[in-house]
Amino acid sequence: MTISPILRGENEVTGAICLLSDLTELAALQTQIHMKENLAALGELSAGIAHEFKNALATISGYAQMIRSEAKPGTELREHGEKILDQTRALTHVVTEFLKFARPLDLADEQVTLRPLLDRILAEVSEALQECRDVRGRVRRRIRRRSPSPSGPLEPREKCGRGRRRQSRRRARDHPG
Repeated sequence: MTISPILRGENEVTGAICLLSDLTELAALQTQIHMKENLAALGELSAGIAHEFKNALATISGYAQMIRSEAKPGTELREHGEKILDQTRALTHVVTEFLKFARPLDLADEQVTLRPLLDRILAEVSEALQECRDVRGRVRRRIRRRSPSPSGPLEPREKCGRGRRRQSRRRARDHPG
């Protein structure tokens, strides 16, 4: 709330203007900003955890490769080593995809020629305008064909009445008796 005096002359206060401002929308925007900041911090924390998880998977994968290479072919130990490797590869893939999602995109600045884009936009707008003109012309021609007098198209009640009379005449002509 803001209150400002209304002055007459130099020092004579003759009234006041009171301005009430609704800050609901501002408060909602501040809440959204705070939420986005929290989500950004959560994203950074998650990315850090994912990197640590990926490091641990690399260690597990290394030990599994050692087990597999030292175990004799066809033994249960070698099969366990293979299963551990398969699972660490799958989890590493999941973590890598998460990190791709969490990482902001690197956008490269580059100069582009706008002329071809603007030409295409102008061509599409011109085409759309021509289609609108064509539709407007067809509508006007239909109205002129249906208009019984130079005064303009029929009122809706007249159309319905005339349409019913035409239908009755057609039925009588097509189905005599």
